[in-house]
Amino acid sequence: MNEDELKSYLLKHFAQGFEVRVEVEGRFLVDDSKVVIDYLMRPKPDLVEKGFVPAWFGVEVKSPEGEGAKQGLRVAWQAITYSQSKFDGVRPAFVLIFPPLAEFFSTPGEVYYVVCLLQKANVGSIEIDGKKKKWKVKFGSNAYFYSDRGLSKTPNVGIKRHVGSWR
Repeated sequence: MNEDELKSYLLKHFAQGFEVRVEVEGRFLVDDSKVVIDYLMRPKPDLVEKGFVPAWFGVEVKSPEGEGAKQGLRVAWQAITYSQSKFDGVRPAFVLIFPPLAEFFSTPGEVYYVVCLLQKANVGSIEIDGKKKKWKVKFGSNAYFYSDRGLSKTPNVGIKRHVGSWR
């Protein structure tokens, strides 16, 4: 799918539970550069009741068609910068990439360390099963939230801010 098709798919299968803002301008906190994120979303009350953090978060959509891993690394960096940005004075709780970064790489081994690093930058992904009408939000190899079950057993996986080294 191209980027426009992916955005339509995301809005159809994921965004119904969220307040959605499109193409939101912001500022990168490091040097005040202008940034524009595809979506800012905030969960509606029913998802908050299931444990979803009641805060704005970002979503960046890129198509893995064409450049594959190179495009995957670009969207990863883009998401990291957005996680360190403010939009209308608000820093997103986290930033999600759609489709998952694994779709940009040839093997799971190629993407493993990238998604582990992204987790520490509060960057995760959205996985959608359109046939079952289910989705989940993941950070690294850990699920944060399931559309059908709610909050996972690792509720802080995407929300905890990591600065400096970690263990």
